[in-house]
Amino acid sequence: MMKNKAMRCVWLVCGLLMLAVTSCKDDLLYTDGEPIPEGETTIIAQVDFRPLVEGLAGKSRTAGDAIKSIQDLCVLLYDTEGNFVEGHSLESISNANPTDGQFYVNEVTRKDGDAPDGGTIAETKTPQANLKLTIPYGRYYIYAVANMGEDFKKAVQAHGKENGAAEEVAKYKTAIATKEGLKSISLTWDVADVAKNSQMFGHFTIVGQENNSELITINKKGMKLHSWIRRAASKVTIAYDGSKLEEGVFIYLKSVTIKDIPQNCCLGQDNPAVPENYQPKDRDEGVKLDLIKNGETIKYYEGDTEPTISDFKETYEARITKGKPLFGSKEQGENAYHPKKLADVHTEITNALYFYENMQGKGKEGTPSDKRQVVANTLNKTEPTYPNGGQENNEAWKDAKPYGTYIEVDAFYVSINDKKVGRGPIKYRFMLGKDVITDYNAERNHHYKLTLKFKGYANDADWHIEYEEPEPGIEVPNPYYISYLYNRTMNLPVKINTGGGTLTSLKAEILTNNWAPYGTLPLAKGGLDYARQYDYAENPSNSSLNQPWNGFLSLRKTAARVLACNQEGNAKDQVPSGLPEGAMVNISSNKDYYETTNKGVRKYVVGNGTHEEADGNYSITENDDHLLASIPLYTRAKQMHIKTGYTGNNPYVAYQRHAKVKITAMVKVSDIEHTLEETVDIYQVRRLVNPKGIYRSNNKNEPFHVTLLRLPRENATEFIPFSSEGPWKAYVVNAQTEADRGDPPYTDPNRGFISLSVSDTENTSQDEKGVIHGVTGSDIKFDINFNGTIAADAPNRNAIVRVEYHNYTCEHLIFVHQGNRPQKLLSDKPAWHVSNLVSKNREASNPLDEGSLFKYKNLDQPIAAKNQYSSKIPMIDVTSKDFPDPVSNQNRYELVGGEIKKWMEITNQPANNKEASWGLDLTSTRIAQIEDYEALFENEMIAQGYGVLYGDESTEPKTNIVDAYGYQEDQAYYFGGSAIKDRGIRGCFVYNRNTGNHIFLPVGASGYGHRKAKEGNGVLRYSCGQTQIFPTNPNGFYTDASTAPLFYDLYMRPGAIYWTEDVTGTGTWGTTVGWDINYFTFDFNRIYEANVFNGNNSDACFIRCVEDPN
Repeated sequence: MMKNKAMRCVWLVCGLLMLAVTSCKDDLLYTDGEPIPEGETTIIAQVDFRPLVEGLAGKSRTAGDAIKSIQDLCVLLYDTEGNFVEGHSLESISNANPTDGQFYVNEVTRKDGDAPDGGTIAETKTPQANLKLTIPYGRYYIYAVANMGEDFKKAVQAHGKENGAAEEVAKYKTAIATKEGLKSISLTWDVADVAKNSQMFGHFTIVGQENNSELITINKKGMKLHSWIRRAASKVTIAYDGSKLEEGVFIYLKSVTIKDIPQNCCLGQDNPAVPENYQPKDRDEGVKLDLIKNGETIKYYEGDTEPTISDFKETYEARITKGKPLFGSKEQGENAYHPKKLADVHTEITNALYFYENMQGKGKEGTPSDKRQVVANTLNKTEPTYPNGGQENNEAWKDAKPYGTYIEVDAFYVSINDKKVGRGPIKYRFMLGKDVITDYNAERNHHYKLTLKFKGYANDADWHIEYEEPEPGIEVPNPYYISYLYNRTMNLPVKINTGGGTLTSLKAEILTNNWAPYGTLPLAKGGLDYARQYDYAENPSNSSLNQPWNGFLSLRKTAARVLACNQEGNAKDQVPSGLPEGAMVNISSNKDYYETTNKGVRKYVVGNGTHEEADGNYSITENDDHLLASIPLYTRAKQMHIKTGYTGNNPYVAYQRHAKVKITAMVKVSDIEHTLEETVDIYQVRRLVNPKGIYRSNNKNEPFHVTLLRLPRENATEFIPFSSEGPWKAYVVNAQTEADRGDPPYTDPNRGFISLSVSDTENTSQDEKGVIHGVTGSDIKFDINFNGTIAADAPNRNAIVRVEYHNYTCEHLIFVHQGNRPQKLLSDKPAWHVSNLVSKNREASNPLDEGSLFKYKNLDQPIAAKNQYSSKIPMIDVTSKDFPDPVSNQNRYELVGGEIKKWMEITNQPANNKEASWGLDLTSTRIAQIEDYEALFENEMIAQGYGVLYGDESTEPKTNIVDAYGYQEDQAYYFGGSAIKDRGIRGCFVYNRNTGNHIFLPVGASGYGHRKAKEGNGVLRYSCGQTQIFPTNPNGFYTDASTAPLFYDLYMRPGAIYWTEDVTGTGTWGTTVGWDINYFTFDFNRIYEANVFNGNNSDACFIRCVEDPN
């Protein structure tokens, strides 16, 4: 070939090409050329590229743009015979004016037309290198090679010179002697730093002749050349979609790993190189090559310790459910998350897994090389065609492509669906390629966008699955949940794989059953200060603290509402007389009653069918190849030895309570007895209080948008939504719903008063009966709609909305009320006014207004509600130092009407002055008597609920606790500022289970509906006797908190006291003067003179009035 020094100009543009593949379709990233005169020509280049993200070496995940940069660039020319002519190692510069032998990189926005074969781009921008280079006229194969490192650059620069180079440089020099040698250079995967596996290769063409051969002719001035260079590596992003899961199924993702990636790759030809004369055949195992068993891993958990079974619960972030079905990775440095759409986790900068090209050809449908779980032409469409394909010696292992590259997802599977109970480790595998059936060509320069779509019970996915259940074996959903309310039940499904044998016995046993809150932080980290020294979970080495008789759970039906200690002495309980038969049981101790009635152990008859027993019905049924037992569990009585405070209700708004139950089944297979055991964690859910009630005046009917909220910890200031662990439903209670449940008959007096509607169209639906249904893992949201208004003198309208959540094992009631008329709760008893008393001749305008506090039999000096605020707002992290409140500390009380008085200037009558009158000035109205309250306590159809009521101005629950609790009628909850009318307030709902009729008794915006005479100048505090950690004055039954640990912090717990019209009984501990509402322990009981009098000086309490029947 003739040369001379005449200069000509040829433009070469070197662009970066990358391809993309979804699970079903390839998305390609991009594609870019007489007589030969004598002389040479020059090219110009310009570069601006995204820098490499620092610190990727050794990471468990890699940024999506980790191999997108151009670090170095060489151009090599070969003659028509394929022999090396010359090579250029170009210098990278940072400005846009390169000289000969230099290149500059910038990013160029790409379009679909830049992809070959009409594909779709997967990157919006890629580098473009513009370079300036002098080359001779002639016919050449011209190649661009990027990111090969220093040794390759030295080989290019030293080619044709004397030997003596280092070994690696010499090897490159030999390889680049021919174009075939260049293309077949073997690259080695850098395991430690994935970003170094960014080698790229491409050939130049004449612009306008891109589809012609690689051989081009340089014979004109100003010719423009272009090269698309392709990475030897590809990447894969993984997303997850559980929208087709069954209800009650949970997938907890631990990690995803790319497996069996090629250790080596050819620089410029298919990898692996196909042997000469190779002819693919049916069930072809592919081309052999060396593999790296484990490539990169993306972890979906924090820290270096792999999660255990105990970590797989509602707080685990990487959890797939029907209600939160989508999951995937974010950008480097950010955690994975639940996206709005799958495309959000298949971006070009999403954390990805990288690998060298691995071309393993195609399989054949209907054979082991078919990727699907159930291959074509298989008769049984419900079972995997090759059930042992997960074993390495099986013909279907890796879809009969032993040298292919695959993705493996490591997860934990839980199904609480009683049709298919199960749990355990599970793996999902998918062989890479350009379709989901038979293609195993994991081509270079592609972005593979894989989505694992879970179906059915999560072991029906599109991918291959490794999940086994032992036979014989036992499966119990774990964890499982039970209501926060007393005397409630749920059924625990127990799946027994008999392995072809016979079930001979079945038993349940409560191992631990705690009274204490579960999952609190350590005290030093801001955790709850409670009686930890008596909590068995906190002190597991002290077996004496394992006292299941004081816990919330029973294996046998709960009938009694109150367990009252009848032993003479300090332990004896005082309870109202007149409770219906069976509502109260006399006991000597909780331990004795629990053990003699076998509340913690139960054996079951193993015959098929439903077994009806006084202790609760259960069933055992055959289901396909296994037995399914449905075992009832119960929460216990409302009060268990009243003086101890133990209760079947969960008093904690922020914490669950925990029990462990062991299930033991005996199965005989071929005359051999097998003992099958499984332990399940039962959680009594947090009590739900927000919202608990909705009030509307007679002329108001604005809808209320319900979202059930809970507190994440005791000292939290914000309520948060939570998802249901299983499906949920909400409905208006009516005669049919109660009949279906076996609850007391419901007369449904206000049918049609309210209706429910869907607010979350993605996760909820409504059936023809008006029931709202929500899917597993979704937040509990719906709307309550009011049907019109009522006249001012019309009877009130009442309704109850029941929400069943956590696989329908737990329930929450929402009380809905419209109107201000006196409310009948019992047909033959007085009607209750719906609001508290403000002064002798005025009641509060609505049930949320707490009204005034009154000293005993003094309505002339009402202490205005605006005085009732605490020293802290919000009142969290409370200690004994947070009392007294500001008003009592200053001893300045504003009375209704504006007059200012000191505490002792507000007078009262002694408790024994029965002749003194209250001086109430309301028509046909009197202050409620002890008999009125006791009628509510004693009647089996009357129950109580505790929580937050919202009024006319509220259309949704408040998340901030001051807004949720702090309603005051005349001002904001603290001195100064106008009233905030859309706030809520805590209190007790007293309702009739037959009719839904109810009243609300507030405990005040502060939560303390009581001022104390015996402490300071009328300190605002609910607790009558306790002023610090319990017991304030150790004596008698209460020598320390061990006898009543739930009273440990009673001094700061919310509640209220209501005066009764007259005293009953005699003696300071026998004279009843009021009614006690303990918001924390759910207690609803009488209060005695000794609690609320200091000598002849009384406390200040609320008042509620009634009207006698005509």
